[in-house]
Amino acid sequence: RASGAGDGWVILNMDYLEEFLETQPESFGGFHGSSRSQPYLGWEKYLVAPVVPSGDEDDEVTGAWEKFVNTTVSCSAVSNSGVVRSEEDFQAMRRKCVNLECGGFAWRKPHFNQFGEEDNPPVCFFYRRMQADLREVMVASEDYDFYLAPSEYRPDCSFKVGRDPAPACHVRWVESQKVHAVACRVTV
Repeated sequence: RASGAGDGWVILNMDYLEEFLETQPESFGGFHGSSRSQPYLGWEKYLVAPVVPSGDEDDEVTGAWEKFVNTTVSCSAVSNSGVVRSEEDFQAMRRKCVNLECGGFAWRKPHFNQFGEEDNPPVCFFYRRMQADLREVMVASEDYDFYLAPSEYRPDCSFKVGRDPAPACHVRWVESQKVHAVACRVTV
Protein backbone atom coordinates (compact mmCIF):
# COMPACT_ATOMS: atom_id res chain seq x y z
CA ARG A 1 0.00 0.00 0.00
CA ALA A 2 1.33 3.49 -0.79
CA SER A 3 0.04 6.95 -0.10
CA GLY A 4 1.01 10.41 -1.31
CA ALA A 5 3.28 12.41 0.97
CA GLY A 6 4.05 15.80 -0.54
CA ASP A 7 6.63 15.31 -3.28
CA GLY A 8 7.17 11.61 -2.56
CA TRP A 9 5.39 8.40 -1.60
CA VAL A 10 5.10 6.68 1.75
CA ILE A 11 5.40 2.91 1.41
CA LEU A 12 3.49 1.07 4.12
CA ASN A 13 4.63 -2.36 5.35
CA MET A 14 6.40 -3.46 2.15
CA ASP A 15 9.64 -4.61 3.78
CA TYR A 16 7.88 -7.65 5.20
CA LEU A 17 5.40 -8.39 2.40
CA GLU A 18 6.98 -11.68 1.23
CA GLU A 19 7.39 -12.98 4.78
CA PHE A 20 3.84 -11.91 5.62
CA LEU A 21 2.39 -13.69 2.57
CA GLU A 22 4.32 -16.89 3.41
CA THR A 23 3.61 -17.06 7.15
CA GLN A 24 0.28 -15.17 7.36
CA PRO A 25 0.59 -14.41 11.08
CA GLU A 26 -2.47 -13.66 13.20
CA SER A 27 -1.41 -10.06 13.66
CA PHE A 28 0.94 -7.72 11.85
CA GLY A 29 1.84 -4.13 12.56
CA GLY A 30 4.31 -1.41 11.96
CA PHE A 31 4.93 1.47 9.64
CA HIS A 32 7.81 1.77 7.23
CA GLY A 33 8.26 4.88 5.16
CA SER A 34 10.40 6.42 2.46
CA SER A 35 10.58 9.98 1.23
CA ARG A 36 11.83 8.86 -2.19
CA SER A 37 9.64 9.77 -5.18
CA GLN A 38 9.88 6.14 -6.42
CA PRO A 39 10.37 2.83 -4.55
CA TYR A 40 13.99 1.66 -4.40
CA LEU A 41 13.41 -1.41 -6.61
CA GLY A 42 10.64 0.13 -8.76
CA TRP A 43 6.85 -0.24 -8.61
CA GLU A 44 6.84 -3.67 -10.30
CA LYS A 45 8.16 -5.26 -7.08
CA TYR A 46 5.14 -4.13 -5.06
CA LEU A 47 1.40 -4.61 -4.92
CA VAL A 48 0.38 -0.96 -4.76
CA ALA A 49 -2.89 0.78 -3.97
CA PRO A 50 -2.18 4.53 -4.19
CA VAL A 51 -4.14 6.90 -1.99
CA VAL A 52 -4.29 10.31 -3.63
CA PRO A 53 -5.82 13.46 -2.09
CA SER A 54 -9.10 14.47 -3.76
CA GLY A 55 -8.13 18.11 -4.27
CA ASP A 56 -10.96 20.66 -4.49
CA GLU A 57 -13.71 18.22 -5.53
CA ASP A 58 -15.71 18.89 -2.36
CA ASP A 59 -16.07 22.58 -3.28
CA GLU A 60 -17.36 21.70 -6.74
CA VAL A 61 -19.81 19.11 -5.46
CA THR A 62 -21.27 21.26 -2.71
CA GLY A 63 -21.55 24.55 -4.62
CA ALA A 64 -21.33 28.10 -3.29
CA TRP A 65 -21.03 28.80 0.44
CA GLU A 66 -23.04 31.56 2.08
CA LYS A 67 -21.09 34.08 4.19
CA PHE A 68 -22.68 35.92 7.12
CA VAL A 69 -20.51 38.87 8.17
CA ASN A 70 -20.28 39.65 11.91
CA THR A 71 -22.19 36.47 12.79
CA THR A 72 -21.62 33.26 14.76
CA VAL A 73 -23.89 30.61 16.29
CA SER A 74 -24.93 29.94 19.89
CA CYS A 75 -24.20 26.19 19.96
CA SER A 76 -21.12 24.10 20.72
CA ALA A 77 -18.48 23.41 18.08
CA VAL A 78 -17.35 19.85 17.38
CA SER A 79 -13.86 20.82 16.20
CA ASN A 80 -11.60 23.77 15.50
CA SER A 81 -8.71 24.54 13.17
CA GLY A 82 -5.29 26.04 13.09
CA VAL A 83 -4.63 29.58 11.84
CA VAL A 84 -6.75 30.55 8.78
CA ARG A 85 -5.64 33.60 6.77
CA SER A 86 -5.60 32.94 3.01
CA GLU A 87 -8.17 31.89 0.42
CA GLU A 88 -6.30 28.58 0.21
CA ASP A 89 -6.84 28.18 3.97
CA PHE A 90 -10.58 28.84 3.53
CA GLN A 91 -10.78 26.21 0.77
CA ALA A 92 -9.18 23.73 3.15
CA MET A 93 -11.70 24.73 5.87
CA ARG A 94 -14.65 24.14 3.50
CA ARG A 95 -13.27 20.68 2.73
CA LYS A 96 -12.71 20.00 6.45
CA CYS A 97 -16.26 21.12 7.21
CA VAL A 98 -17.66 18.65 4.66
CA ASN A 99 -15.33 15.87 5.86
CA LEU A 100 -16.50 16.43 9.44
CA GLU A 101 -20.17 16.26 8.30
CA CYS A 102 -20.78 19.82 9.49
CA GLY A 103 -23.29 22.32 8.13
CA GLY A 104 -21.08 25.33 8.63
CA PHE A 105 -18.16 26.97 10.39
CA ALA A 106 -17.38 30.23 12.17
CA TRP A 107 -14.18 32.12 11.41
CA ARG A 108 -12.91 34.02 14.45
CA LYS A 109 -11.28 37.20 13.23
CA PRO A 110 -7.79 38.10 14.45
CA HIS A 111 -7.62 40.26 17.57
CA PHE A 112 -4.99 42.93 18.16
CA ASN A 113 -3.88 44.33 21.52
CA GLN A 114 -3.41 48.03 22.37
CA PHE A 115 0.06 47.96 20.75
CA GLY A 116 -1.27 46.68 17.42
CA GLU A 117 0.16 43.19 17.95
CA GLU A 118 -1.95 40.19 17.10
CA ASP A 119 -2.72 38.37 20.35
CA ASN A 120 -5.45 36.04 19.13
CA PRO A 121 -4.95 34.54 15.62
CA PRO A 122 -7.85 33.81 13.25
CA VAL A 123 -9.17 30.22 13.51
CA CYS A 124 -12.32 28.31 12.56
CA PHE A 125 -14.89 26.41 14.64
CA PHE A 126 -17.01 23.66 13.03
CA TYR A 127 -20.67 22.92 13.83
CA ARG A 128 -22.31 19.55 13.12
CA ARG A 129 -25.87 20.67 12.52
CA MET A 130 -28.08 21.04 9.47
CA GLN A 131 -27.90 24.43 7.76
CA ALA A 132 -31.51 25.31 8.74
CA ASP A 133 -30.71 24.54 12.39
CA LEU A 134 -27.60 26.73 12.25
CA ARG A 135 -29.62 29.62 10.79
CA GLU A 136 -31.96 29.43 13.78
CA VAL A 137 -29.13 29.88 16.30
CA MET A 138 -27.17 32.63 14.52
CA VAL A 139 -26.21 35.60 16.68
CA ALA A 140 -24.52 38.89 15.89
CA SER A 141 -20.84 39.15 16.82
CA GLU A 142 -18.20 41.51 15.47
CA ASP A 143 -15.58 38.88 16.34
CA TYR A 144 -16.77 36.26 13.80
CA ASP A 145 -17.93 35.62 10.24
CA PHE A 146 -20.02 32.51 9.63
CA TYR A 147 -19.85 30.27 6.54
CA LEU A 148 -22.91 28.12 5.82
CA ALA A 149 -22.56 25.08 3.57
CA PRO A 150 -24.69 25.07 0.40
CA SER A 151 -28.27 23.86 0.80
CA GLU A 152 -27.63 20.95 -1.63
CA TYR A 153 -25.14 19.47 0.84
CA ARG A 154 -26.71 17.27 3.54
CA PRO A 155 -24.37 16.62 6.49
CA ASP A 156 -24.91 13.43 8.49
CA CYS A 157 -25.54 14.88 11.95
CA SER A 158 -26.51 11.59 13.57
CA PHE A 159 -24.60 10.27 16.58
CA LYS A 160 -21.74 7.96 15.59
CA VAL A 161 -19.74 5.96 18.08
CA GLY A 162 -16.07 6.88 17.85
CA ARG A 163 -16.79 10.19 16.10
CA ASP A 164 -18.91 11.94 18.70
CA PRO A 165 -18.50 12.11 22.46
CA ALA A 166 -21.12 10.25 24.46
CA PRO A 167 -23.71 12.38 26.26
CA ALA A 168 -22.69 13.37 29.77
CA CYS A 169 -24.70 11.56 32.42
CA HIS A 170 -25.47 12.68 35.94
CA VAL A 171 -26.16 9.86 38.35
CA ARG A 172 -27.73 10.24 41.78
CA TRP A 173 -26.94 7.47 44.25
CA VAL A 174 -29.03 7.28 47.41
CA GLU A 175 -28.55 4.35 49.75
CA SER A 176 -31.41 1.80 49.62
CA GLN A 177 -33.26 3.74 46.89
CA LYS A 178 -33.47 3.53 43.09
CA VAL A 179 -30.61 4.95 41.03
CA HIS A 180 -31.54 8.02 38.96
CA ALA A 181 -29.58 9.06 35.87
CA VAL A 182 -30.10 12.00 33.53
CA ALA A 183 -28.32 12.53 30.18
CA CYS A 184 -27.47 16.15 29.37
CA ARG A 185 -26.99 18.01 26.08
CA VAL A 186 -28.56 15.33 23.90
CA THR A 187 -29.62 16.75 20.52
CA VAL A 188 -31.86 14.63 18.32
